[in-house]
Amino acid sequence: MGRLPLLLALFVAACAPLAHPPRWQGRAGVQVARIARASSPPQGAFCFSPAGDRLAYLDHGLHVVTLASGDHQGFAHTDWARVVAWDNNGLIVAGEGPRVVRRTGDGRWTELLNDGGTGLPDALFGDRGDLLLVSHRVTRYTFGREVVWSVTRIDPRGGAAAPLFEASAVYLPGGQPEGGGPALDPLGASPALSTDGRLALLLRHLPPAAPAYAELLTGAVTKEGWPAAPRAKWRAPACGVTWAPDGRLAAAVGDGLHLLAAEDGDEVVLPLAACGPPAWSPSGAALFVGGSLIDVETQVAVDLFSPDPATAATWSTEGRLLAVARPDGLWLVRFKDGASPASGAAQRQRLDRLHRDGGIDDATYDERVRRLPPVFPASP
Repeated sequence: MGRLPLLLALFVAACAPLAHPPRWQGRAGVQVARIARASSPPQGAFCFSPAGDRLAYLDHGLHVVTLASGDHQGFAHTDWARVVAWDNNGLIVAGEGPRVVRRTGDGRWTELLNDGGTGLPDALFGDRGDLLLVSHRVTRYTFGREVVWSVTRIDPRGGAAAPLFEASAVYLPGGQPEGGGPALDPLGASPALSTDGRLALLLRHLPPAAPAYAELLTGAVTKEGWPAAPRAKWRAPACGVTWAPDGRLAAAVGDGLHLLAAEDGDEVVLPLAACGPPAWSPSGAALFVGGSLIDVETQVAVDLFSPDPATAATWSTEGRLLAVARPDGLWLVRFKDGASPASGAAQRQRLDRLHRDGGIDDATYDERVRRLPPVFPASP
């Protein structure tokens, strides 16, 4: 074999998904395993099946890995996809247009939405049996550009799509939005909606060279649009925002971890250095951000991985598996007891350091266990 074919073969082998069952490492109820060597999937572009036995992710196309066996399945002609979701009716991918397509269990592809435009999807999630698609589009003019965020409700059975609302900002040459003040950041995170749709947590920016800010807006968010004069109950520098499953709390990561009460905008700041959108567990008892797992009730943070701003995560439906995308690949974290993971770890004197195996250099625990200030201090 010549030198060039040999180098090509080695490159392909290095980039190929792992084709063996996950090699779990660790003890005391928490284990990790790497399931893909490929480049880290984009944030929000990987998800578990409803049964928690498979994981879908995007890496130059759609891939599905069966967790028990490690078998990978790739799907041709899906490199256009930017967002993936999974419900009881099958896989759903969304791409430019926005275009939304479902793959059912019998292998058929069904188109649910195709606007034929230039809109880009940012998030796709279920809402009482329907799908909510958050997307944005950019229109360039001679005098500047307009960025429009929109939320569309889609019938997952292939019915009509109904727009819920839109929010727009016009950027003049130089980047400052028309009229001054904060405006939607086209390079930031998409709007995060509370579960009842009444409140929105937006990642915004001030004039050029200012940091990104998150804002909790008051007032009902309806199909007619945002409130006429939305007021920000809360504002702070942030690089990622998400809502807890029950909609009572929101988390924003910036100069610490901000936990916000939806009703009154009160906040508590935990001294945690991280960046990226927090991933809430299905019960809302724990969240993962930047490599750390935090128990909301006990305010204990456990460093499962070394901090990295490129880290993103998603939970399985029952909360026993956590998928973590990092620059070195895609990892699984398994919690054997199924209980609140961080509080269980807090009972131990130290965390077990994982053994390095097969060239896996980053799978080590930080042995520190930090106790953070209480989120909800006891009443006097």
